[in-house]
Amino acid sequence: MGIVRIEIDEKFLPGLDVFGAKYRPFSDNVPALSTSDLNPADFLFLEGRDGKEGHPDLWYSKHRLQTSPSVKQIGKNLGLDLADTAQEKNGRGYIGNINHGQALRLNLLLGGRTTNAKIETDVFRMLLSGKAYDGRGKIVDKGEIDGLLDEKVGVRNPGRAEWLEDSFKSAGNGIVLMKNYVLQGDVLVPSYNAPLRGCLMNNKTPGINFRNWVKNSTSQGWPRANIKEGETYYWSPTAGNVARLVAYSGRAYLVGNGDPHVANSWLGVRHLRVAPKK
Repeated sequence: MGIVRIEIDEKFLPGLDVFGAKYRPFSDNVPALSTSDLNPADFLFLEGRDGKEGHPDLWYSKHRLQTSPSVKQIGKNLGLDLADTAQEKNGRGYIGNINHGQALRLNLLLGGRTTNAKIETDVFRMLLSGKAYDGRGKIVDKGEIDGLLDEKVGVRNPGRAEWLEDSFKSAGNGIVLMKNYVLQGDVLVPSYNAPLRGCLMNNKTPGINFRNWVKNSTSQGWPRANIKEGETYYWSPTAGNVARLVAYSGRAYLVGNGDPHVANSWLGVRHLRVAPKK
């Protein structure tokens, strides 16, 4: 059983001691990562988009989230003993062994959020164009761009994966997409709820065409029903499940039927936040 957080008046703590109940104080006074704590060179700059499916200017991490004193402290308050359990190709460690809810909470408590399929298509489109800028406004070297693509979807070992925030529930005869999560107390609440529109709703193993998905996705970032065939494996969204990207020596996947409770050493998450105003 995981750690359960409850609020109780301090005057009742001696009673818990009498019964031998184990507890520890929980503090919300853990500073989130401020922009000044971050290296802008570690982020891609993603220009904002207007509309319901849009987003403000964003800093998108080039790497999956790794441990730091602030990250470990916030993890501790979540009942997590965080560690870098896997490595990217460049040797940079990253945090694994976190499930979907833990990943989203961690990013929110750090002052950011988690990426989703729509944002991923924007990022992939930028990387495939060969022209990207970092958080300093400096152009990213082509070799680094290629490395970022390889880290996310390169067909090679070791296996790598990362959570997306997209989750799904049934409504009537359809599937509702939930994303743009916020925390209300300890509860993750999606500020976006809308039916999936025009999305491919059957699995393709193989496969869908990666570039066609990226360049011609639905407005919500998912493959269209008429997407071209290709080598990227695809599991369609299903109620009660969540999204992630996976790649290893056999193939790359876009997963919409992921178990939100799964956690393993090479399944991490990226940190995303609103870009500071210039």
